[in-house]
Amino acid sequence: MQIKAQTDYAIKMLIYLSTRRDVCTSKEIATDIGISEATLPRVANKLKSAKWISSHSGNRGGFSINVNPNTISIWDVMSLTENAGRSFAAGEHNGIYSYQTHKVFSAFQDVAERYFSSITIADLLNRKTAETMYIQSAQISALKYVADKMALSNCSQMKKVQSSGGRNTKNGDKW
Repeated sequence: MQIKAQTDYAIKMLIYLSTRRDVCTSKEIATDIGISEATLPRVANKLKSAKWISSHSGNRGGFSINVNPNTISIWDVMSLTENAGRSFAAGEHNGIYSYQTHKVFSAFQDVAERYFSSITIADLLNRKTAETMYIQSAQISALKYVADKMALSNCSQMKKVQSSGGRNTKNGDKW
């Protein structure tokens, strides 16, 4: 899974604006978070559409944050910039392999959504929280969750394949 650059920039912009009390110019923001001034408006427009930031015009125009950083999760930002819906849960489910891959991707989607929903912009402001608590606990719970969710050896379709000696029951060919 690769996160879009726009998601990374949006998160950095929200963190940056959360640490400032005044309106910040585009140039200040772009320089400090390491993106071009040409890219910044595209990112800012996404954040403005969610009403998380405001733009200000005039000599000292720029951007400011509208909301408490505790109210925006990383999943919220990803949903805004990545169109992160149930992308892994979609598709047809005919046949054992389709069923297995659907279960794997659906479990991954659930783990990713739970993990990124549990981290807020405010959490990222606290380096210790971001580096230890969430990463360690999320890795452990994610592994356990996927293992519990997948239980493919208990799947009735998998048992059918195992009982047939790995043969396709329709034409007798080896899988």
